[in-house]
Amino acid sequence: VSAAVKGTLKDSVYPVVSARVQLENGGFAYSALPTPLCDVNVDVAAYVNLNDSLDSYADVHQLHARLNNTAVEVSGRVERLLADVEGDVEMHADVRLSDVLSFLPEDLPVKLAGKCSGDMKAHFVLEELLEGMYDGLRVEADLTTKELAWATDYCGVKSGRDIDKFKEAFKQFVVADCDIVYNDGEDD
Repeated sequence: VSAAVKGTLKDSVYPVVSARVQLENGGFAYSALPTPLCDVNVDVAAYVNLNDSLDSYADVHQLHARLNNTAVEVSGRVERLLADVEGDVEMHADVRLSDVLSFLPEDLPVKLAGKCSGDMKAHFVLEELLEGMYDGLRVEADLTTKELAWATDYCGVKSGRDIDKFKEAFKQFVVADCDIVYNDGEDD
């Protein structure tokens, strides 16, 4: 960690803080995470103007972490650190889907296997995310799946004559404006 403090400290005037945080091959454990993060590499430069809550930002040059067989790398800018935090980030992820299971509710009847990798760009307002308001979240992503296997508990006596069982089984997982494409084993 390196930092610089510039300015005057008076009753209502505060200095400006610039800091750079770098970490190589670190780790992170937190009780709310089911598995600790390893291979954590961080390079973040921050500017904090204590006189103006809107004039603070952090440039994330690199944030890399591994969770079991999953690796994620993030870069971008997070602004208004002392107010309504807002960010524009880019992420690359190589996800082993079995690593995701520990983050899902235990009573969710789903099994995941395979790999998913891709690049994503996102714009977010932190307060909206924390309050579960996702309308302002903008995400663009290109994802590739390999060896994908997904199973869910959708058994019953309904035939496939009147309903699409595949579509019904995955209805709860479909995001707006997103289609699930599958191969039914028949050649076109």
